[in-house]
Amino acid sequence: MFEEEIKRIKVSSDLNIIKKDILNLIKIFESDNEFVKRSILLKIFDNSIFNYTLIEKFQTKIIIEYLINLLNAIDEEKKEIIVDGLNKRIQGYLIKIVKNSLDIGHNEILNLIEKLTNDSEKKYNLYFRIASTFNEILNNEDKHSKFTNIERERIAKILADLHGLYLYNYVNEDKKMNFHLKLKNNYENLILNYQKTDLKEDLQNIAVVSENLILKMAEEDYDKEFIIYSPLRLGLSSANASDNHTRAKEKGGKALNASINISLDLEKEPTVPITVSVKRLDKTELRIKSIDLGEEFHLSRTSNQNHKSFFRYRYDTDELQLLKQALVHVGIINEDSKDPLRDVLSFTNGGGLELITNVGVFKGTGLGTSSILSACLLKSLYRISEQPKKMTYPILYDQSLLLEQSIGFNSGWQDARGAIGGKSAVKHFTTRPTMNLPNPQLEFIELDEKLFEKRISLFYTGIRRFATTNLNVVLDAYLSRDYLRYPAIRQSFLIHEQMVQALKNDDYTLFGNLCSQYWKLRKTIDPSASPPLIESFFEKLEKSGLIEGGLLTGAGGGGFAVLVSKEGKKSELIEFLKNINIENSFVANFSLNKKGITLKEK
Repeated sequence: MFEEEIKRIKVSSDLNIIKKDILNLIKIFESDNEFVKRSILLKIFDNSIFNYTLIEKFQTKIIIEYLINLLNAIDEEKKEIIVDGLNKRIQGYLIKIVKNSLDIGHNEILNLIEKLTNDSEKKYNLYFRIASTFNEILNNEDKHSKFTNIERERIAKILADLHGLYLYNYVNEDKKMNFHLKLKNNYENLILNYQKTDLKEDLQNIAVVSENLILKMAEEDYDKEFIIYSPLRLGLSSANASDNHTRAKEKGGKALNASINISLDLEKEPTVPITVSVKRLDKTELRIKSIDLGEEFHLSRTSNQNHKSFFRYRYDTDELQLLKQALVHVGIINEDSKDPLRDVLSFTNGGGLELITNVGVFKGTGLGTSSILSACLLKSLYRISEQPKKMTYPILYDQSLLLEQSIGFNSGWQDARGAIGGKSAVKHFTTRPTMNLPNPQLEFIELDEKLFEKRISLFYTGIRRFATTNLNVVLDAYLSRDYLRYPAIRQSFLIHEQMVQALKNDDYTLFGNLCSQYWKLRKTIDPSASPPLIESFFEKLEKSGLIEGGLLTGAGGGGFAVLVSKEGKKSELIEFLKNINIENSFVANFSLNKKGITLKEK
């Protein structure tokens, strides 16, 4: 009985048909018809929530709200019969969503409790029971080994919301409220830990990570200096952060970028912005220096206390943390070294080591500086430690991502890859969903480079943005399958493909328009990407009639704007930008760089 309706609810793509079948069955149940038992009503929930056509259309929320409204309108006693059975299924629904990576927001499922259960204490107990079960899954990995790290990320997000959005609302004491808020923050941090762990495990599956290996510098390299030169990455599209490790594994990812030389002075010719040099010293010392930051670290005497100053970055602010961790990452200095200088002496056979970096742009530009610097550091150190395989694509770039993750930076796989050289400076990357490490396929976009440079302008907005150690807003929207923001994530893939095609066709009118569409999607996903100053800036540009469109490169929030000028209007646009009243802003000069990261020996 009612098999046809139940089946139709599960497979139909027509919301109106589904709603009609649900309404009829609930009316029959409400009229005490003996043929409609509670089990049939619960099947309605099962089939409508897991109707895969509706999931694909991201319409599950609509049908859940419809079910909630219908149940809230029937007799309270009959409603309770269904709700009691439904509450026992909520946990299973959530697990199914996690295990199948379904595009259903967990908050839509939890709202079945929130909007159908009237008693506050009962709500709290239901939420707490689910939280306890999911916490057990995370804490007892041996017992629950069927859950992957990526699935555990989503469970941690569910737990963060259970404590921050639900349980928190049903306690009155400050102590209990603080308890739930603390757990919310802990679970959000756990999301990043699982992502970092998964990335590390994936890398270890494809290459040996040099931890605690005994490395020796080759004698023929004692008098050589190894210098790395690199461009920066001009990010044009990441399909709005689809290069994130978690997203790329589950859904695949895309990125479009260009490698550039740059001058922060419009009147000067662009130069290669990043240099890294490493060499052996005759003196027994370790010298680490960042010229652009004006920071230097020095060890000249072996001591078991040296580890305190060297590893200070693990517990305190240290501008040289990336340089120091790079030495650890390649295996020159041991992870648990008591005396880093002694490790250096062993590596150089009694000599010292000098590592110097210089970056021609300041932090917070959105040009992938920290990621590319990571790759440059590793390339120089892999060369001096004779690990040639790790200097090649894609290993170097995967390892640079792991290096950044190890000090808490949440970069994506495209950031360092933006500096890859080849037959074009403009590159398109694509990855497919995978259980293993995402493997971006590289396509060089051959275009008229002079036309690109003629139509594109770079404007620094005066606002710095930095690589974050917190759960970023886009990943949050993805893990929660937020109903308002997640559709923009999906749509970003479509806009991305159109942007690639527009560049291939040298169609900058279309490309500029697509940049603006892309930027609107970014703001939907992450409103903080466009603070008031940025909003005002783009409004003025649109009114000027000088641009086809534009966006902020990277994650937004500040850094550089990529502006596509109307044909023949670049000079006017530059004059307009020079006179715009934004503190610390300026127009930069850039050129495309095909060479990418290069190594020279002196």
